[in-house]
Amino acid sequence: MKYLIINGSPHKGNTWKVAKSAMENIKKLDSESTFQEIHLLDLKLPFCLGCSNCFRKGDEFCPHKDIMTEAINKINWADGVFVLSTTYNCRETALLKNFLDHLNYILHRPLWFMKKALVITTVGGFGGNSTIKSISGTLSGMGFNKCYGLSIRTISWNAYNITPAKQKKID
Repeated sequence: MKYLIINGSPHKGNTWKVAKSAMENIKKLDSESTFQEIHLLDLKLPFCLGCSNCFRKGDEFCPHKDIMTEAINKINWADGVFVLSTTYNCRETALLKNFLDHLNYILHRPLWFMKKALVITTVGGFGGNSTIKSISGTLSGMGFNKCYGLSIRTISWNAYNITPAKQKKID
């Protein structure tokens, strides 16, 4: 199977460590699985302007279509999508929210009915389930037929080491 990792966190910290562990598990189960990555920080995607061109005229009229077309093509390529976001104030990061805002028109024309998603978040205290619910709700509206959620409480500043109990949850 083909997987796309969308890293909505501003760096490769705790959430990335958890995602890497999940990817390693998939590779053990299916050695032919392939992964591509999108790190939203690297896209340098400007804020969605709310111009509604994508909704009214088509996504090719988005002022940021050059960036978004490549990302959409990668989602189309994948069988499954990992969506990563650190939990900030019980929600997804601004990077991920902005990316999803650029895809908002798909909520009116869902198209990814054959896709599955794994939403992964790490949180220092509470709010991970709210983050998963927010992201999964948007993905479901875009057509994803199943959204799995994995929230891991890490309580560290990017120095998290996966405990055996958390590893079992990831597995």
